[in-house]
Amino acid sequence: MSKYSIPDGARFVPIKFANRAGEINDLPPGRPVVLAALRHDPEHGSGPRTISGYKAVYALVDTGADNNYATPELIQQAGCPQIGSGSIRSANSWMGSTHHLAHIFFPEAGSQFETDIFSAPLTDSESTGQNLVIGVLVIKMGRLVMDFKNHIYRLYVD
Repeated sequence: MSKYSIPDGARFVPIKFANRAGEINDLPPGRPVVLAALRHDPEHGSGPRTISGYKAVYALVDTGADNNYATPELIQQAGCPQIGSGSIRSANSWMGSTHHLAHIFFPEAGSQFETDIFSAPLTDSESTGQNLVIGVLVIKMGRLVMDFKNHIYRLYVD
């Protein structure tokens, strides 16, 4: 076992850091991001197979977000079916949103999670390129390690 109580050999996604200019770095400062692909995968859970045809983006890892969010354009491109609608709270107001079934695929670890995702404009996505936010809904399915002293930044997915 590692010092984080994680089994040796567990798969993980390395966390990178995006600065305001959209540059991706291995170390802070910046916002924590991971390489991920939003998709709808009707065969999820059907057993081992090769996953192809995805477009990976750097997704913001947001421990302050209960849910996962993506721009309406990314949700549409991914083909995620709508399962509801409602309102979400932004930093300063409530806004209309659509609720979708999605799969978030982490190509570096070869892992995929079935999850809910909500549409949101993600206002600074143009400046940072982050049009996908991974919230606690996915983070709690794995284990997040942000060890600033030893420079270990990982999202374990096993």
